[in-house]
Amino acid sequence: MKMHWMALIGLSLASCASTGDETYYLGGPPTEFLSYPAQNLEGIVYAKAKYPFNQESIFDVDLLNAIGVIPVQLEVRLQGKATDEAQILLDPNRMNLRLYLQDGVALPQVDVEEVVAELSKSKRDKVLLSKFEGGLLTTESIEGYVFFAMRPKDQFRVEGGQVVHASGRVSRSLEIDRSLLAFNVTIDDLVRPFFVGIRP
Repeated sequence: MKMHWMALIGLSLASCASTGDETYYLGGPPTEFLSYPAQNLEGIVYAKAKYPFNQESIFDVDLLNAIGVIPVQLEVRLQGKATDEAQILLDPNRMNLRLYLQDGVALPQVDVEEVVAELSKSKRDKVLLSKFEGGLLTTESIEGYVFFAMRPKDQFRVEGGQVVHASGRVSRSLEIDRSLLAFNVTIDDLVRPFFVGIRP
């Protein structure tokens, strides 16, 4: 039976090649890798992340469709015991922020100034005011948006609420709200990686 399925797959790929197709579309990722926990607590640091589907109501522009930028709302605070003793400073420029899509590709963070540089003047203010400022963590949440670019641009396209990523001769449709946000937090002089899933 195993050989039978392998033969069918081989015939299918051969058929694609014979028609001149350069890309094999493999659909989405395996179902067991569909999502990650949308909240995370590591010691006393709590974080959650969200992808806004209603971007125009927030920024007056759909950044994904307009310029290929994915905004993610990040909320971070301290929680639990010893919060009064903790000294944890989050600097967006030193957090090594990255966004992992479902197929494992890591998208780089882009500074908000780079984002607004691609927008008309009338669209810039709300984006600038929405950015994640960072700061000294307390039990009060620090909230704001961090931004990630779909690069290299020729490997990505947008179809509805999904991103299609082509790598070599393989392409997959990926759901942004099932991605993984990663950043570094320095706790007790140790740099620790922090991971939190994206929720819609």
